[in-house]
Amino acid sequence: MHGILLAMVFHPGIRCDGVPHPVVITEFPICTESNDQEHPAISRDRIVWEDFRDYGDFNCSRDIYLYDFGEKKETPICTVEGYNQLYPTISGDRIVWEDHRNVGDSGVDIYMYDLATGEETPICTAPRDQLYPAISGDRIVYEDSRDVTLTTYNYKLYMYDLTTGEETLICENSFPSDPTISGDRIVWEDFRNGNWDIYMYDLATGEETPICIDPMYQVNPQISGDWIVWTDDRKGDWDIYMYDLATGKETPICALSGSNQESPAISSRGRVVWQDNRNGNWDIYMYDINTGQETPICTNDAYQMNPDISEWEGQCMIVWQDYRNYSSDINAGYDIYSCTLSRLGIGPGLNEGRGQPLILDTSVVGEMK
Repeated sequence: MHGILLAMVFHPGIRCDGVPHPVVITEFPICTESNDQEHPAISRDRIVWEDFRDYGDFNCSRDIYLYDFGEKKETPICTVEGYNQLYPTISGDRIVWEDHRNVGDSGVDIYMYDLATGEETPICTAPRDQLYPAISGDRIVYEDSRDVTLTTYNYKLYMYDLTTGEETLICENSFPSDPTISGDRIVWEDFRNGNWDIYMYDLATGEETPICIDPMYQVNPQISGDWIVWTDDRKGDWDIYMYDLATGKETPICALSGSNQESPAISSRGRVVWQDNRNGNWDIYMYDINTGQETPICTNDAYQMNPDISEWEGQCMIVWQDYRNYSSDINAGYDIYSCTLSRLGIGPGLNEGRGQPLILDTSVVGEMK
């Protein structure tokens, strides 16, 4: 049984013109099991994460779990005993992850679970390692070391199409890493120029495009539609930048001197979330590209990290891993927390400006087992 926590917090998000607009943040825990729950991802009202609850003498592995608000239910997705399943991501009914069950044979592989069919499928079990998968609709991208040798350290990016069953080589330049995908567009961090840059490949045109090749590091890209966001250290600490494919314009989203902003995620409506240590510990902040408004999402004294965000049908939900319940005595580590958002007295905007709590039913979040 998980404890129920509903927190209604009013943050005066500040627009570029300085006018505050109250944002109602309704926060609640998704999973507070023992040990660590980390690396959450969200698609509409479904959240997946990497889970270490079953750590013990005979099982030291991480598993994949799901919480579905529609069904009001937590479900173990993959719990292969003794082997890690890491870095899950979700798009609609499909969950993909990095799977270590064959690490002594073919290496690290990519697996998928389809919630609609209840079937698990190996996506790529090529030799050596396939890492850091991402999915958008029918397409899955991943980093691949199948051609790495003692003399050629040549990682590549591949894309697998679930509709055609075909695998396609996307990039074979020097160490492309951490891919992500939205529709026809794939972005990644790339070391071909001797530092980490951001590149994009368009499946519709077959063209590769450099997005940011500043001499300093650009890492952790995410894409949604025409917007690409990443973590950038051109000013000496880590900041959040955005590139708009429609306008060809690059914009700093958050570039505070003396602190770090990292690990961005972006929604389909242009809201960016990230982890931020301006207050001396990691917190979660959000920026709305359309309004220029920044909002603190969670500034609990403990660490909040690795956020993700989803918007659909007038609703917005943010999820992150949270260290507030840490205790070495009871094996409590990182948990998964989430919040829904609404605004008061404005529109259009979150919850269509109605100033009411979002309609997700959180009354049974505490009854996941």
